[in-house]
Amino acid sequence: MNHAAGVPQNQLKPVLVIHGSAAFSLLNNEFYKEKYGVDNPNIKLLEQLHKLNIPVVLCGQTAGARDITSEKRRQHTQLALSAMNALIYYQNLDYALISF
Repeated sequence: MNHAAGVPQNQLKPVLVIHGSAAFSLLNNEFYKEKYGVDNPNIKLLEQLHKLNIPVVLCGQTAGARDITSEKRRQHTQLALSAMNALIYYQNLDYALISF
């Protein structure tokens, strides 16, 4: 949306922080299919985010509570101690939180 409105790509630096049940969207295809019986529909989006150097950060508390080990999640997923820690970290770098 911002890019379409004329904001240069080099000024757009989003970060995606995931926690809660949304964390299962970060499973690699093998484990997603094991859990849901279908291929992970998020893989294409996650690959595009990686190509654009957009960090995808998983809450470590969520990962632990839901047994989302490094073996089970997509290889380019970063792990934070918690979503709260990740959000504070990025907000201290002048990022704005958009919660939806």
